[in-house]
Amino acid sequence: MGREPIAPEPPHWRTGLLIVSDEQSRAGEYLERAAMLRALAIETRYPEVRQRLLGMATAFERLADQVEKWENARLARAAD
Repeated sequence: MGREPIAPEPPHWRTGLLIVSDEQSRAGEYLERAAMLRALAIETRYPEVRQRLLGMATAFERLADQVEKWENARLARAAD
């Protein structure tokens, strides 16, 4: 008998933009999202949309910084 066709993977699986390994920190996830938003901002031709995307990217970068500080503080407390 013939093999059944394999369903194609969703586009985000192929690009890896939304897939994050278990080992990666939340800060890393937020930085990936910021990079994705910045890439979208470059591609858009609408200035207002570009500004909103860049603003969201900046917010994700700030969140990543804060989460990284929290994670480092937690690790420092655990080492004590």
